[in-house]
Amino acid sequence: MILEAFSSKLKNAYKRNTGRAEAVLHEWLSETLSAEEAANDIVVQVIQAEITQVTMGDEVWFVGQSKTGAELLNALYRYCRSFDNWQFTRWLHNVKASDFPTVQ
Repeated sequence: MILEAFSSKLKNAYKRNTGRAEAVLHEWLSETLSAEEAANDIVVQVIQAEITQVTMGDEVWFVGQSKTGAELLNALYRYCRSFDNWQFTRWLHNVKASDFPTVQ
């Protein structure tokens, strides 16, 4: 359910070509953690219960509040890496040797 919610955000970002999946994850987590109305959305409730946002200087980190929160965060990051690898593989599959300039 959580992965499905993030996946739809990632698909929309991919259509707009907005960059790496991890950046989309950080944006989605920030939005989800700052959501005011969590009473009706189980995904928001779980994210807010299991993950917290920590600011250290200029950097923002997401940390699991429990073991299951850390596992959830780990799964989301693995999904991001998998998605980025899939994008790279699709790009690489369509590339030809003639697309690169030759060094003389």
